[in-house]
Amino acid sequence: MAYGLKVFDANGDVRLDTSDRMIRYHSVVSGTITQSSSPISVYVAGIQNNGTWGVSNDVPLSGSYSSSDDVKVEFGATNYLTLTIQHSYTGDFAYRIQIFRI
Repeated sequence: MAYGLKVFDANGDVRLDTSDRMIRYHSVVSGTITQSSSPISVYVAGIQNNGTWGVSNDVPLSGSYSSSDDVKVEFGATNYLTLTIQHSYTGDFAYRIQIFRI
């Protein structure tokens, strides 16, 4: 007999099983980036490009042209994210990135 825990809904369907992965909040990084400094590397302890991490670029904190699409977020080397400004606007772009373990 196998050991573990399963969670069922009212219809008897399995909603959570031992083979499922749960998302866990890791951290948040924020700051500003300028066109002249783009791209930049941002240190995040433990993050890797191995399919078990995820990021969410929130709506930036400030900037007259800013939206969450203005700063592209990619996994860089181990422990780093690479942020790149997507448009040719001048000025500072604020970012706020939430990091999750998937």
